[in-house]
Amino acid sequence: MARILVVEDDPGQLEVRKLILEQAGHEVVTAGDASNAIETLPGCQLVLMDFRIPTTEDGLRLIRAASGQARIVVLSGAQPDVPLPVDEVLTYAPAIYQEMVVKQFDVRMVLLGQAVFSYALHNPKGALDWRQDAGQGLVQVEPIVTPPDVEAHVLAFASRSGIAYGSFDFAVDAQGKWWFLEVNEGGQFLWLDEFNPNVHMQEKFSAFLTSPGSSSKQSIEERQSLFPSWKGYLASPAKDEVLPEEVDSEATFVSTEP
Repeated sequence: MARILVVEDDPGQLEVRKLILEQAGHEVVTAGDASNAIETLPGCQLVLMDFRIPTTEDGLRLIRAASGQARIVVLSGAQPDVPLPVDEVLTYAPAIYQEMVVKQFDVRMVLLGQAVFSYALHNPKGALDWRQDAGQGLVQVEPIVTPPDVEAHVLAFASRSGIAYGSFDFAVDAQGKWWFLEVNEGGQFLWLDEFNPNVHMQEKFSAFLTSPGSSSKQSIEERQSLFPSWKGYLASPAKDEVLPEEVDSEATFVSTEP
């Protein structure tokens, strides 16, 4: 595993990145500014850094020092009224810029076949990334109506991509425009029920999986009452039951794990 230097002047973001990399098995050292980072640099194979630490000039100073010693990954979010850095930074590595979206709130959308279910994620702290606050139980989850054009484009994308399930993330700006961020075709969804039991996402997912035919929104909602809620499942004995593994007599490899 690699020795990675993480440079970030936001203590919260610094801790999150450090934790993720350590869980992946890497050795992580940290710094909150360019001067400390340059002192810590020797022996690092990778530098994961914010560009403004706290200014772009400091970021460039660190890039110059690390160039040739380690691979460099730069992450940064600029304010709309702050100009892009000078072209010198482009000589060190390829860069992609996009206009920053100033958002009101985030949306998590769950695609189930031909149905989409959208939920507004309100973060009381107004953080750029809501996931850290979600881990502390600070995010509010509420159902939200999906704009017809957004729904149509998501279903068209799913059809062309060949996916029947996915967790989509959007940002909604002050004008109510939805901005697509990403889709995870294996994304988690049960946390929505933990934050708001009235979402009934486990029931919807179970209805989708067992649907005998169409997986329209109407058919899923009509059948979701046939299944237990996530809260109900956690309170039931079934949670602690471990079903016996079926053994395939013709399998080339057989698991011997208990």
